[in-house]
Amino acid sequence: MASLACCWLPLLLIGTGLSAAGVAGFFEAYRSFFIIGSMALLGLGFYFVYFRRPVCEDGTACAVPNNGMRRFTQSMLWVAAVMIVAFTLFPNVLSVWAKSREEPRDVATASVSALQHLDFAVEGMTCEACAMSAEKKIEALPGIITAAVDYRSKSARVVAEDFVSTDLIVKSVSEAGYEAREIVK
Repeated sequence: MASLACCWLPLLLIGTGLSAAGVAGFFEAYRSFFIIGSMALLGLGFYFVYFRRPVCEDGTACAVPNNGMRRFTQSMLWVAAVMIVAFTLFPNVLSVWAKSREEPRDVATASVSALQHLDFAVEGMTCEACAMSAEKKIEALPGIITAAVDYRSKSARVVAEDFVSTDLIVKSVSEAGYEAREIVK
């Protein structure tokens, strides 16, 4: 039964409301603690590998057997350090990287008089990647010219052709896993 966990465990989690987005949201609340803890452990690792003087005499059972093992330990510590920094910066770097690859949309193709500018409050986003997925979901709708979802302000600004329903945009954001409501000016 446990060997089939890859098949039934995701279904169980989704059935109980613990989807990947829900679990990510839970851990996002404790992200700063995880970052501080991993940096502290990383610092401790660097201390033990580079700065701590060995207590054991050469040739005893507790001494590192050879220089090859010492180099391996040092290289694995650096690999762990790079991975921790990459995972720490991932949500912020992802948005910068994706925005730089994006091609500008041509707003001039739509009639200026037939455009509507809509603002939405978006709740449930936990990182820049969430904002990007909601933005892509909105931009996939017919009649949408541009969409800009901002994680920090928890908002979305949409430029659409006049016939686009705001309910359709709210539904699209809901399908992405977030809640949106129109801000009426």
